[in-house]
Amino acid sequence: MAGAAVTGIPWFDYALNLWRQGNLDVRQRLFFNSSEDPGFTVGQAKIDNVLNRLGDNVFRLNGVGERLNSNSTNPGFVDICEFAAENGWTLTQHSLTSAEIDFHISAYQAAAKVGPIDKLRWSLCHVNPITDTQIQAVQTLGIALNLQGWNYTSNNPAGPPWRKLV
Repeated sequence: MAGAAVTGIPWFDYALNLWRQGNLDVRQRLFFNSSEDPGFTVGQAKIDNVLNRLGDNVFRLNGVGERLNSNSTNPGFVDICEFAAENGWTLTQHSLTSAEIDFHISAYQAAAKVGPIDKLRWSLCHVNPITDTQIQAVQTLGIALNLQGWNYTSNNPAGPPWRKLV
């Protein structure tokens, strides 16, 4: 039916409809977020039941994240990372504090033993207080960092060490 809304990916229906009509002119990459889940059943269900990389060069499902759980340091995060790596999914994780960065790097190190997370383009988001030791661990893993400039340009510039990371 012409003009009917295509639903199923909350917050992306408008872009999805434009894509289906051939009118989307900005690339969209979706990460399935399950931050409302106190466990990992939502994230695991998305990995189990969605076609990985569904879409094309304009609109594509890219992976899971930026949060896979309502608690960013839930011990089960290690298991969901291993599950995502085993199943070939890209994962990105919101990581704001030094303790979170350490925890997420440790989980990524476990996942790297069961899947090629470097080739799957895994990443950590924000990482404002990242240390030299953590930077070395990120380089060793071959993962990316998704940085935001809002802290850098705010009244309290406490963003990541931009020059060092570049």
